[in-house]
Amino acid sequence: MDIMNKRGMSPLIATVLLMAFAVALGGMIMNWSGDIGSESTIDCSAVTLSINKLCYSNNKIELNARNTGEKEIQELKIIIKNSAAEYTMNVADSKFNKGAPINKEIPAVIDNNTYIGLIPSIKASGEIISCEKTVAEKDPLPKC
Repeated sequence: MDIMNKRGMSPLIATVLLMAFAVALGGMIMNWSGDIGSESTIDCSAVTLSINKLCYSNNKIELNARNTGEKEIQELKIIIKNSAAEYTMNVADSKFNKGAPINKEIPAVIDNNTYIGLIPSIKASGEIISCEKTVAEKDPLPKC
């Protein structure tokens, strides 16, 4: 048997097989990576608060609000910006259901030009996710 008499795969069949392999591999990667980044598309449009009172007195922020949205708020964060600093803090015991009120006094250093923003966190896919948008803002925060 002579090596020159052996026949290999034709170049056309080899090209078709290679392309089929590449398409199948690409499809698997696209299907696998479809879930990546899905957490950043959390819909917080159904989260709303009706603010009855958001003001300050005696270095405390007074918050009286009601969850008027369609989702339960797991946690509330507050953004405080004034001439001295900017910081975000969690409001203690701030989980409240749809339609439920929240009444809090939050200790904070306040001046005459303080911005306040409230950011809710909701449960999505079994995890507590912080919304990017604020549901209430006061700039500047008025005295009570």
